[in-house]
Amino acid sequence: MDHEEMMLQRWKAAVNDTSREAWTAEHMAGFFQYFRPDGAGLEKVFEDVEGGDEIVARLLEIYEATSAGSTSETEEDGYFVVRNPSPIHAARAEELVRRHRDFVAAMARVLGRDEDASALECSLSVEVTEGEAPWPPDEDDPETAVYETIGDFMRSLIPRESDASLMEEAFYTIACDYNLQYYCLWPLYREESTIEEPFKPYVDLWKHGVTFRFEGFESIRVFVPEGKLLH
Repeated sequence: MDHEEMMLQRWKAAVNDTSREAWTAEHMAGFFQYFRPDGAGLEKVFEDVEGGDEIVARLLEIYEATSAGSTSETEEDGYFVVRNPSPIHAARAEELVRRHRDFVAAMARVLGRDEDASALECSLSVEVTEGEAPWPPDEDDPETAVYETIGDFMRSLIPRESDASLMEEAFYTIACDYNLQYYCLWPLYREESTIEEPFKPYVDLWKHGVTFRFEGFESIRVFVPEGKLLH
């Protein structure tokens, strides 16, 4: 049994899977759901894993944000959902969205996409409102360009070698959100970039249940859950 197989079998045992089938990386999908609601036992999972302490600390932020108001029914959610977010001031939501936008612009600069970066840097209008964001985005919204910029930026970096790389499916299936995955694994990428904590504003918004949409490159509309917006 090689090292990868050994780690996967160790994590299989950690969730009391007694089936005969050997785990592969694909079996890691939904792995962190086994440790809800509070992440108890994660320290053991990441024992001797490069970057493990920092990764666990970030994961525990996600458990904390999603455990509030949890019940036996909500704990059956397929993904982590912020069901009872703490209120947020409109000014703070706007600040975090602007910081996220600036980080995406910085990623575009690194990739040599100066036109996209300049367009993002000029999108000064931010509107904060209550309610849910429309889905899908309008065809003219630059959501696809933002998504591709973030993904291409991360793929341009070489992470520190760590067994945590075997857990990509586990990180993605926290909420089917690459930005959450990138935030959790950022300690492995940090030395490869001069951009500091580029996913922190996004995650801070997510913990408050806040979503947002780029409405062209001129403005961003921010959506705070009903009853959670402070002025």
